[in-house]
Amino acid sequence: MADELSPGLKIGVAVYAEAEWERLRQLAADSEMLEETYAEWRTVYESSVRQLAASGLATEPVEVGVDELQAWCTARNRPLDANARAEFVSEIMVRRSKQAPPSPRFPQFWRD
Repeated sequence: MADELSPGLKIGVAVYAEAEWERLRQLAADSEMLEETYAEWRTVYESSVRQLAASGLATEPVEVGVDELQAWCTARNRPLDANARAEFVSEIMVRRSKQAPPSPRFPQFWRD
């Protein structure tokens, strides 16, 4: 799978502040799917990042503010659930990629 992806492609992985974890759980439509404690979530996060790296996939942490995520969901009339969290992180990654400096692999005329 990693061989099929573009070189330099990174998978965004949501990172939450410990102080916001309980609020995320309160707002989440699928709170039963979230770890009960921040420490438990952190363990799962670190294990997932290691597994992705072992598969040859690069990850990039994406700091997710719960207020921003909630506003994003409200604006789209979506429940704050796993699908919304994933799409929110994906949108952030797309914005980041558009802000990245142009790739030196292509001549300037290609980017204009």
